[in-house]
Amino acid sequence: MDFKVKQNWQHFFNQYLKSGMSKTEFCRSQKVAPSRFFYYANLHREPAPAPNDKSGPFVQLAGKKDFTIRINNSVSLTFDSVPDACWMANFVKSMGEAHANT
Repeated sequence: MDFKVKQNWQHFFNQYLKSGMSKTEFCRSQKVAPSRFFYYANLHREPAPAPNDKSGPFVQLAGKKDFTIRINNSVSLTFDSVPDACWMANFVKSMGEAHANT
């Protein structure tokens, strides 16, 4: 059988699927070298579908939405999102000044 012709290969491959045998067993029963079977299986394999997402191989991870500041063991502030960096710097500075004055 000429496996170069795709229809012939598809017919042979469908026979294999219906047989319930392993690839090696089926090849042995059909007097076909397993290497030939695998070669034509790769040759006639359908190409993998193109990915829909063109953003690259990275996946966005969902992070925590809240942001918590702990001062000593007694004070804890939790924000829905990360506060502005300038505001945070002023807050920490004022906390340090308030603590220094006590």
